[in-house]
Amino acid sequence: MTELTIFGFVPRRVEHMSDFLRIHVLQEHGGIYIDNDILALKSIEPLRHYDHTQGIGLHGDGLSNGAIIAKKESILFNLWIEAYRTYKTFGKSDIRNNIRLWGYYSIHIPRMLLTIYPHLVHIESQTLIKPKPSVYMDKRRIKYVWENNYSIHVWQRLLTVPDSPEKIPDLPSESLLRQAMEYIWFDRKPLDMA
Repeated sequence: MTELTIFGFVPRRVEHMSDFLRIHVLQEHGGIYIDNDILALKSIEPLRHYDHTQGIGLHGDGLSNGAIIAKKESILFNLWIEAYRTYKTFGKSDIRNNIRLWGYYSIHIPRMLLTIYPHLVHIESQTLIKPKPSVYMDKRRIKYVWENNYSIHVWQRLLTVPDSPEKIPDLPSESLLRQAMEYIWFDRKPLDMA
């Protein structure tokens, strides 16, 4: 069995390899990647004509790699993959300077590249990943999501997400998470959106 490496270096965490492979596979083949805790709310067809689309994540200063729609040979992916050549040299001094290894390569590098080359990516700042879990009970924000979002990231590391349809009623009735899960499992839109 071949050992997976990032430019010859065994990654420190499996998530790093996952991030690297994700952009490598999309670069080579194109397609759509979504994290397993993202719920689709409507078709992404309008986004497919762009060469590369990503959203802004939980931290407003970085791109989210939790939902990526890209054509093969995206220029941003070429640059992003090249940045991983420094992965092996990322050391303790970087960590002391409050730069986290995962966040650096996963969200900050693509954001820095986007600052230099804004024409390479179509940004969906509010409609692919957001809202943040802290506003899942905000009625105004929930209405916006139902009118505009392609998907939402349910942040299963931050929220208690039911593991079966029978447990959905355990969520607060006004919760965006409950509404989204009822929509997906039971084809039931919120009353004020029906």
